Formats: sequence, C-alpha cells, structure tokens
Amino acid sequence: MTPNTPTTIWINGDRALDIMAPDPAAIDIRFLAGTLSRINRFNGRTPVPYSVAQHSLLVAGLLPARLRRHGLLHYAHEAILGDTTSPLKAALRQMTGTDALSRLERAWDAMIHEALCLPWPLSGEDAALIKAADMRALATEMRDLMDIPPARLPHQPDRHILTPWPWPKAEERFLTEWQRLTAAATFSTAAE
Repeated sequence: MTPNTPTTIWINGDRALDIMAPDPAAIDIRFLAGTLSRINRFNGRTPVPYSVAQHSLLVAGLLPARLRRHGLLHYAHEAILGDTTSPLKAALRQMTGTDALSRLERAWDAMIHEALCLPWPLSGEDAALIKAADMRALATEMRDLMDIPPARLPHQPDRHILTPWPWPKAEERFLTEWQRLTAAATFSTAAE
C-alpha cells in the first residue's frame, strides 16, 4: 500500500490503512474504542454529542452475555468508514443500483472480528438478536436525545434514560467492558 493512494486513511500518526484492503494486523481494540468514542451518532444531529462507542455499549447491554462482545463491535467498521446514516445508505443504493458501502462494511466487519479473535459471520439468529438490540437502542436514543422525538418510535425503547458521556468516558467504558467480557469469555472457555 502506498500511503498517498486515494483510499488510504491515516490513523495514530504514521499508521495508514487502505480502506479497500482490510488488514487484521492494523486493528486493535484501543484504536476502535478511541475512534468510536469520537464519532457522533446521527451525524451530530443531537443537541449534545452522543458517541458510537456509547451506543455500542447500550446495544451490548441489551444482549445475552455470549453476544455482548459482538454487540460492542456491531458498528466497529465505522472507526474506518465513518457513521453513514441509514437514509444516506438507502439513497446511495437507489442512485447507484448497488450496495457497495454495505459490501465494504461487511469486509471490515469480517476483518475486525478476525483481528479480535471472534467468530464471524454470526448465525442468522444471532445477527437478528443484535439487530433487535440495535433497534431498541435507536428507539431509546430517539426518545432521550432528540430535541423533538418522533411521535412513533421504531421499536420499544429501553426503560433506562440515556445521558450522553464525554468522549474520554465513552472510550474508557468501552475498553473496560471489552476487557471484562474478554476475561469472562476466557474464564468460561478455560472452565469447559
């Protein structure tokens, strides 16, 4: 990879990634946590910043224990590709007749899971559980973070009220939860 290609992004100073060539060696959980904590959900359309990292923690908390690390990573590709809203994705599909962005997201998802030693792809049932948790998180975010929430939410929101965290807190909580879940998974595997 040449650092000046149009598909290269710079991370952490002198490290570069080619978004067209996912490389597991280039990914670590600290990079993901730091970047996701600085990316705002809804393209910044909430009155106060609310990060993808905090959203991922919410999703993980709505899942069975065996899927929580996958829940933390369900939007990890956004650390490389950015947070593209669902309406924009739909518009791009209509304009181009392809789903190129989703293909790129899937490639990065596979690579990120490989880099972090998690099985991929998920079964249809597990993917559906994560999607349901994501939709419940979305409804909660709309209820608690929008200036004027929609009259009709897309799903049943969580009972807890969200309070957005500053990015350092979101990053710390993401890393702490990843480490806790990884230790629990390692202990569980060793006990079997």
